[in-house]
Amino acid sequence: QKQEKMSTIEDQKIEEMTGEATKKVKTTKQRRNILLLGAGYVTTSVVEYLTRREENEITIATRSIEKAKQRQAENAHDPTRIRIEQLDIEKDDEKLEKLIGEHDLVISLVPYVHHVKVAEAAIRQKTNMVTSSYISPAMRELNKQAEVAGITIMNEIGVDPGIDHLGAVRIIREAQRRGGKVRSFTSWCGGLPAPEDVGDNPLKYKFSWSPKGVLMAGGNEARYLEDGKTVIVPPQELLRGAVRPLNDLDEKKKFEGYPNRDSTLYAKEYSIPEARNILRGTLRFQGFTKLMTQLKGIGLASFEKRDMSTFACWRDVTAALVNAEATEQAISTAIVQTLKLKAGEETNTAIAAFKWIGLYSETEKVAPEATVADAFSLLLQKKMSYGKGERDMIFLQHIFEIEEADGKMTRLRSTLESYAIGNYSAMARTTGYPCAIAVQLVLDNVISRKGVFGPMYEEINNPIIDALKLENIEM
Repeated sequence: QKQEKMSTIEDQKIEEMTGEATKKVKTTKQRRNILLLGAGYVTTSVVEYLTRREENEITIATRSIEKAKQRQAENAHDPTRIRIEQLDIEKDDEKLEKLIGEHDLVISLVPYVHHVKVAEAAIRQKTNMVTSSYISPAMRELNKQAEVAGITIMNEIGVDPGIDHLGAVRIIREAQRRGGKVRSFTSWCGGLPAPEDVGDNPLKYKFSWSPKGVLMAGGNEARYLEDGKTVIVPPQELLRGAVRPLNDLDEKKKFEGYPNRDSTLYAKEYSIPEARNILRGTLRFQGFTKLMTQLKGIGLASFEKRDMSTFACWRDVTAALVNAEATEQAISTAIVQTLKLKAGEETNTAIAAFKWIGLYSETEKVAPEATVADAFSLLLQKKMSYGKGERDMIFLQHIFEIEEADGKMTRLRSTLESYAIGNYSAMARTTGYPCAIAVQLVLDNVISRKGVFGPMYEEINNPIIDALKLENIEM
């Protein structure tokens, strides 16, 4: 029915300039109607990529009309093919259902908690769906319904997850075809400031969107496989005992990492039951996890209800969290006692970092949020946002140990190091382009698999890998 409603346009070649590469794009004869939920930073490259094709028309549905207008004006090759709808994903269920029904495909780039609601509506409306987020258990349960509806619900097609899967599956399948067995698989990935733009930032980290997700990290246990045994890391140890220095990934960059989610699942997902070691982890610059643990240790990541409008400044908040008088000396003494800091360098480094962030400030105003973590997120965003001309970086590395058919062991590394280009951050490029490419391949019926799935199949992955090479994104 949707196919019948599409108008036709003439075949022609159009040239688009993106960075240094000139791309020739041939249109199809059918108008494609795409619904984009969300207008955050990742959508910049999604809009740019999908508007290269003249037949694609995009509706951006979001609470923030201003952000949507920005995407239309700054990222679309033809702004007239962008329509904007105001939508509160939490409340406007009827409008969401109607919009999904009017489009050929829906891209869900809203917070992950809403993806299942979007997928359920997509199934009812028989509309294909793509998202960059992990497949949740609730999403996986929709597989049969999606198959019956005859639709594609593709997930995990960003950078991590996404490009990491593309690189892993390619090398694993190549090894298996020559008779090899993967005995060990380790993967590290992080979105970080370019090293030259870290400056004196004690967290060695910057934010291009809300820091709440970073504050929430470490709230769940992690699992990985080591010497054939499952290692379980409780939440309280994730940023402490489970952290390891990673000087061997890149000798010029001092990384550290900690386990991410449940890595043991990938013995099945990647079809490597013979592997004795499987670990997927998060990368940061050394010093991040210690300071983040200290910030959390005094209660700055608490999402318990608390009226932050009662505090005049951040010094008052810090004093209240450590039960001290609002003087510098009293706060410092209480922080040392609360965190059990060693005298000397450890104490001096922590106090200096807290001051740099603004936690001792009598002039730094407190946002009138409902929790400490929400107010602290806004402070971090103010202090640690990217400045003009500063770049972010994505660093992703896989390490394989493969037992070849003749019994010899091969150690392979596969690396992606990507930086911001122009107005497109590395995070937006490496998350948005894989997602947009998958969308286009679904629309072109190159990806025709039905049901709920991620990029675990070569027939799906290879066309995406080829298209990413054209964007200079390659492991």
